[in-house]
Amino acid sequence: DGQGLIDLGTDNVYDFDEDGNLITDLWEACCIRDMHGNPIHAQWVEVKEHEEACYQMCRNNPVWREYLKKIIMLQIDAGVPGVQLDECELPMTAISSGGCFCKSCMKLFNQHLKARKAAGLLGAEWDSIDLDTFHYGEYLKANGCTFPEGAPFYRDYWEFQVRHVRQYFGELADFARAYAKEKYGRDLQISGNFYNM
Repeated sequence: DGQGLIDLGTDNVYDFDEDGNLITDLWEACCIRDMHGNPIHAQWVEVKEHEEACYQMCRNNPVWREYLKKIIMLQIDAGVPGVQLDECELPMTAISSGGCFCKSCMKLFNQHLKARKAAGLLGAEWDSIDLDTFHYGEYLKANGCTFPEGAPFYRDYWEFQVRHVRQYFGELADFARAYAKEKYGRDLQISGNFYNM
């Protein structure tokens, strides 16, 4: 698929993003963003006024999921009987802080909308929107909207994120179970920390 790989003992960690750009800073490349492009902080773990920032990371970003898979592999290799996927509902958690408008979310939201339109499941309010050029964050800014309070299309966006949280939790859980079974012939317990679901 044209994506290069980092040699970390696996071929599952990308060093290029989904657009082919070289990643030089994993945190910057994978963080959740507000509609203005600013990273969203993980306020529940970040020490205020400390020089180190802690960003919420977007699981809709394929690079971040590959990074998580590498961490899962390291844990299984160390012999853990189970893996807890913490903050599973990211990027939904970030909605209350004004995110996520990262490029992965915006691309996936458009794909979601196009699929819903093809199935005849989009409301009439979408009829005047060109989904080939639509960018939710840019639309909100151009129309002077705030997010999430009173944002147009909020329900569609929330539904999109719920579907993707389910999808990517399943992807990571299936990966962990398969890796433990294939490499060590054992079953693995999986749990998740869900706040919004």
